[in-house]
Amino acid sequence: MTYLTQYDGITWIWYLALSALSLVAVIANIIAATALSAGHEILSNPEGRWLRLSWSIAIVYYFVWFGFTLRHGYDSDFFLQRSLDLSNGVAPLLPHVLLFIAIYLWSLTNLRRVHLWETRRQSIFFTALDEQYRSHFSDLEEGLDTGFGNMFFSKRSWIILVLVLSALLSLRPFSHMASFEPYALKYVNVFDLLYVSYLLLCTAFLMHTLLRFVAGWAGLQKLLRRLERQPIRHAFDRLPKKTFSWTPIWHAGGARRSYVLQTRALECLRKLNARAETHPLPDLLKLALPNFVKNLESKTAKLLDAEAAGFLDLEPENEACQQEDVKTIANSIARDFLIPHWLKTGASESLEPSDKKDSGKSDSGVRYLRCDSPPPPDDSVLIAEEFVALRFVAFMRYIGVQLRNLLSFVVAGFILCVASVRSYPFLSQRAIGWALTLIFIAISVPVVIIFAQMDKDAVLSRLSDTEPGKLDRSFYVRVFSYGALPLLTVLASQFPAIGRFLFSWVQPAIEALH
Repeated sequence: MTYLTQYDGITWIWYLALSALSLVAVIANIIAATALSAGHEILSNPEGRWLRLSWSIAIVYYFVWFGFTLRHGYDSDFFLQRSLDLSNGVAPLLPHVLLFIAIYLWSLTNLRRVHLWETRRQSIFFTALDEQYRSHFSDLEEGLDTGFGNMFFSKRSWIILVLVLSALLSLRPFSHMASFEPYALKYVNVFDLLYVSYLLLCTAFLMHTLLRFVAGWAGLQKLLRRLERQPIRHAFDRLPKKTFSWTPIWHAGGARRSYVLQTRALECLRKLNARAETHPLPDLLKLALPNFVKNLESKTAKLLDAEAAGFLDLEPENEACQQEDVKTIANSIARDFLIPHWLKTGASESLEPSDKKDSGKSDSGVRYLRCDSPPPPDDSVLIAEEFVALRFVAFMRYIGVQLRNLLSFVVAGFILCVASVRSYPFLSQRAIGWALTLIFIAISVPVVIIFAQMDKDAVLSRLSDTEPGKLDRSFYVRVFSYGALPLLTVLASQFPAIGRFLFSWVQPAIEALH
């Protein structure tokens, strides 16, 4: 109040009202979070301890910062004046605000991760393929469910997190990131301790998300490698590339749900049912197909009606339609029809099909023809393979959306951490710059390697109509889209001229907040 009364007119009333509004917002959020946690019984779950820990951290931060404002004297008034002017270059509040934005984005990322896991996860529980080809798809699905559904992506992930924090502490952040704020308690600067602790916490969140991203791709890569050694791999060659390609997932709007795969699977099943009247199919499959079509039509209609009514991803029919009927039907088709056919006919990678269209690209051993060439007029096998392949495509899409969600936070979180460190004149700026460069390299190397592995993968190349084992244009597009801003941020932190040029673009927005 002493500081606010120095302003003339209604300026001090505006700041006082803003402070009161902020306090009301904090209290309202705490009450809402408590009510939601009690309503969903989160505190009684194993995740409840992490919620209590996060509340404790937030309360400690709030009271420590509140203690900063209660101190009297010229230093305290100057501290408040700099805090309210975010564009002066020495605002002590700005680096904390940027870190809290990063933590807020981390929270949103994890909420979306859990939401995707609850509403959009797909099943590849093919017991028939597991028994015949030793694929162990069920084990891979269980591991990926654990990685995306739990707080920690594995039982030993906390050990990795401790090692990461130890490596960060070896850089001696408390020695290099020293401020000139007067809040010292004996030999410890409370302001520095508070900021560095929250910076380390945000960096731990960043690295944990990156490790979850790496673990998620590792699980998907195992699935793709096992698919490549099974006869179902040939079905991916025939799928339309514009509809089922993997690449659009990483483009703007690619993660938006459209239920195209669901409706395509229904159309494919109807086609197979129509073929059952004139083409030879196993008797068990012929008897089951009409009920399969009827059940899938009913569930799909409910799902599309819910989407039209605006309840996207909220209806319980979503999980029933995706997890039960479709996987049961696909497993029955694979067990009763496809596997006996594959074992009887075999396949050859060297024979060229007579009706193959020249795409202008070398095959590199990814196209095929069955041994009984020319192809038989019976296309029921192709329809059945397409239906089963769509299950795997849906699973790949789901994992791809999860990976994109995680990587988006890694990029945004790193940019916010760098901007937070560079928004305040800490000591040892050169050492801080080199530390940020090392962290950038530690993040970018695994991401670039994973992007390269995605582009070279044989199954994903079949879906995208690209050459396996070679980098395509989409690889460089992904690297640029996700790496350009972090690279510019690091360059701006190392070279002040670049930093001043970039800051000139955002300075008007910061001044507008004052």
